[in-house]
Amino acid sequence: MRHSLYFTTLSVISALAPVIGTIAAFSVAPQSAIAVNIGSTRDFRACAFDLQRVGIAAEEAAVACSAALYPRDIGRCVSRINQNTDIPPLDALFTCRRVRRPSELATCVVDISRLTQGVFPSDILDNCRRSLLPTRLSQCVVGLSRQTDVPAPLLINACIDGRDRPRDFYPTLLPLEDVPTPATPAPNPAIPSPRI
Repeated sequence: MRHSLYFTTLSVISALAPVIGTIAAFSVAPQSAIAVNIGSTRDFRACAFDLQRVGIAAEEAAVACSAALYPRDIGRCVSRINQNTDIPPLDALFTCRRVRRPSELATCVVDISRLTQGVFPSDILDNCRRSLLPTRLSQCVVGLSRQTDVPAPLLINACIDGRDRPRDFYPTLLPLEDVPTPATPAPNPAIPSPRI
């Protein structure tokens, strides 16, 4: 009996050992080691450097970088837009701070600005900001502009509206008598109940 109890206790302890070890590690480890690295000293410095380099005041740079989840991405976003477009740095900063993917926003704005004509830079910036997938928007606009003669503003509107349209989701506009009715299955023949 003792022998069996010993092996049962041993198997329970060996099964719980990884769980106990994990709990112990989290209780002993410092909080900064557990947290995801959201911004180091270098990230904040790089953000402030990039913003001040394009002409943004130190106070505005400090506010923008301190509020960013990924400060380095904000600085890079503004810097790339400033170097490759005619968009003022403050407009770029305002927009880069309002999106979830600042790096993708910069890619979208720069790519569309380089390869399209007849679109105001502020319109490009606004459309890239409104897109949930800015890189896909720029790929759509640039790809279609290289292959078609459609004006860039129409391409931007078409690409930003590129949503899935599932069939049979939207209501029909046919009169009720013209809507086809689904076929009804034939009724099962009645099965006589057994007599008791």
